[in-house]
Formats: sequence, structure tokens, C-alpha cells
Amino acid sequence: MRSIVVECVVPLVPSRADEVETMAKSIGYEVVDRVIQHRKSLHHTYCIGPGKLDEIKQLTSEKKIEAVLFANRLPGSQVFKIQKVLGGTDIKVVDRNMLILEVFDQRAMTKEAKLQIQLAKLRYTFSWG
Repeated sequence: MRSIVVECVVPLVPSRADEVETMAKSIGYEVVDRVIQHRKSLHHTYCIGPGKLDEIKQLTSEKKIEAVLFANRLPGSQVFKIQKVLGGTDIKVVDRNMLILEVFDQRAMTKEAKLQIQLAKLRYTFSWG
């Protein structure tokens, strides 16, 4: 799945873009680009600024991107809003924590483990409202 890694870097918080890219590649994502924005604080609606989100929307079209992988943790409401700006369900938006759960899901061997991971994904998705 063609993807880009996105991160909003704020002071005193270490970058996790390399980690997210490595995890993504380990489970089959094809990372074709990276977008980093430095801000004093995370944007309340999109994590990144609206202008940077417009830039990402353009990139998704130009490079035929199927997934946008955020190195930041995103509340469910931000995932929904970002996905809406990027074109709805055609673009998959995944934050770092959900990517970690995808890694576990792909590596799980038993039906019980897979069910536990699905439950964890649901709890994570709906815990943010």
C-alpha cells in the first residue's frame, strides 16, 4: 500500500518518523514520501496545520497515495477530520498507536490473539470519541 509518513514535531518531544516508517515497511506499506512540520504546538483540529494538510492532499493525488501514516497520536475525531479533507475513505489515515496494533495483528498466530487485537483496536478507536 503506497503511503507517506507525516509528523508534527513540537519542542521537547522526540521525532518518531523513523520508527513509524520502519514499522510500516515491516508490515508491507510502501513508504514513498515523508512530510514533517515543525510547530510550537499541535493543531487542535488536524494535528498539523491546515496548509500542510492541503499539501498532503496534493501529494496523495500526485503520488497515488493510499495511506497517510502519522507519527503522532491522533484522537479519533482528528482521524475522521483528516480523512474527510483528504477525500473520505479512499485514503486510510493511521496514527502511530494504530500502526503498532496493525503490526501485532499481522504477527498474531492464534485466533484468540487476533480477537484480542481487534478488541484493542476497537477500544482505542472509540476511546477518543
